[in-house]
Amino acid sequence: FQEKRKGADQLVRDELARIRATTAKVGEAKLLLSLAEVHAEHRNAKGREESRTAAAEALRLFRAQGDRVFEARAALVLAGTEMRRRDDPKRGCAEGLSLASSARDIFQQLGDE
Repeated sequence: FQEKRKGADQLVRDELARIRATTAKVGEAKLLLSLAEVHAEHRNAKGREESRTAAAEALRLFRAQGDRVFEARAALVLAGTEMRRRDDPKRGCAEGLSLASSARDIFQQLGDE
């Protein structure tokens, strides 16, 4: 499993470097979300932080683009990452719950129940 994760990580990083050379912010946001998902289940602090950072940036970019579906998806990935925080579990759970609630509200507004 770890080998597949490393391969996925490298693939996403290569594409992210390529797309950042363009002005395709939606593509960048989707690749950041993919990177966050690759690292979402990491057991070490570096992997969790990488997931959190990528998901937060993806969320920011999706909001700026007005892409509500992917905004909600990024919020869910970030919620899961926040809930795995070990440095401040209480804050992580509160942030995760807020993000998950925000995602639920978006999905409901879009008619996706």
